[in-house]
Amino acid sequence: MEELKKAVWNWRMAVAVLTAFLVLVHPLALDNVWSYMKTGDVLYWITFPMATSGFTPFACVFPILPYGMRFVEEYNTGYIKAAISRSGKRSYIRRKIAGTAVSGGCMMAAAFFLIFFVCLVGGSVPTPESLSEFYEITVWRPYVFIWGGKLVLLMKLALAFLHGAVWALSALFVSGIYANRYAVLILPFVVYQTLWHMLQNTPVNPVYLLRADWG
Repeated sequence: MEELKKAVWNWRMAVAVLTAFLVLVHPLALDNVWSYMKTGDVLYWITFPMATSGFTPFACVFPILPYGMRFVEEYNTGYIKAAISRSGKRSYIRRKIAGTAVSGGCMMAAAFFLIFFVCLVGGSVPTPESLSEFYEITVWRPYVFIWGGKLVLLMKLALAFLHGAVWALSALFVSGIYANRYAVLILPFVVYQTLWHMLQNTPVNPVYLLRADWG
């Protein structure tokens, strides 16, 4: 439990969440959307941060920032020896895996929650008349009117959490092979970009796994 608290409650988490939120909210602020937000529903407005903010190309980097490099720091400073002597190797490994996964997941979920909250407060409830044509051809279509669109938001939050957990763990995996903080940031990004381009138009594309906006 102590490890999870350190993983979630730290200044890096706050910086990562705030930075991701500012990137996501940029399209809405740029065009002064606030003045006419009620003309569209919440599900319409969330498509802008997801698709036009520039967040998606770097969506694998943000979850690494809060805790993904902690193992590298402990290994390079020698702190790992003291930690293992106190708790044992297996316990240390379990705590690092759990802490890294939860920190990455919470970071992404928190950033998405903030942008969804803005759209939820500013936008209207989806109706058959207001629903964007975009949702007519995606997997979200059966759920768009449930709880005023909130079920879609909750499912997208779950996807954001899983995305963050997976890519934070990818950084931990890299750090276990090569304990270099630059490699921990760069290699997952390279893999993410490679998968994005190699797996276009497939459901296992990492971008589609985050947004699930396929038909």
